[in-house]
Amino acid sequence: MLLDAVLADHRYAWLGTEQDKRTYFREALERELPDDWYPHLTFHNGTEKTTRFFPDKMPIGVPVKGEWRHVFLYLATREIPMDFRVFLLRHADLLKAVDEWTIRLLMPRRLRRAATLYRHAVRDAFLMPLEPRVVRELDWYFRARRGEIVCPSVDPDLDIDAAARKYGAARFEALYRQWLLRGEQALWAMQLPVLRDHIQRGLGRVEFVQLPHQYLQLTPLIGSFSGVEKGFTEGDNLTTA
Repeated sequence: MLLDAVLADHRYAWLGTEQDKRTYFREALERELPDDWYPHLTFHNGTEKTTRFFPDKMPIGVPVKGEWRHVFLYLATREIPMDFRVFLLRHADLLKAVDEWTIRLLMPRRLRRAATLYRHAVRDAFLMPLEPRVVRELDWYFRARRGEIVCPSVDPDLDIDAAARKYGAARFEALYRQWLLRGEQALWAMQLPVLRDHIQRGLGRVEFVQLPHQYLQLTPLIGSFSGVEKGFTEGDNLTTA
């Protein structure tokens, strides 16, 4: 499915490997970004630490012929978009540094009814920046949830059980996963309305593209067959802005 999407759009050069993506953005952006701004996962083995950048392994389309827009592909594989929520949070800092960007969400036919949930994920991540008060409460709750000994919340009415109810939505569960990796910086990154402004000004876009082919017949071949049927067409594009 990803191969079809890449072959169908010749307007972009497509990056697939971690090394290619890192090299490109280091050279293309006008300023040097901290390593922590790139999507990454960090693994610990005793005293050794290994960081994998762009762990989602989704192709990124880079502009050619003097254009500025970048395209970040994402293939939906589940009805519940928790992985997509994490994908959006992982890419938030990098998207802030890119002049124009599009997240192109590829929806297989079997998941078309889940499109509303995926739209909600975009809204939660990009269109609803966190207030400073919420950031403080979340950091307190996440620390308590991880088992740290914390002082009582600044809000006398907010205990652990109340915080679990207040921050039990999917957007906060995804944010907790990022917090475990990045700490308070994961929360600070969601305070600024930069991505919301990008979308409102048309610099940022999210496209929902329904794949026109049925791929379920290829399921038994996963892991043993490297090619998929060609013929992807872009279909209808729906933008959240």
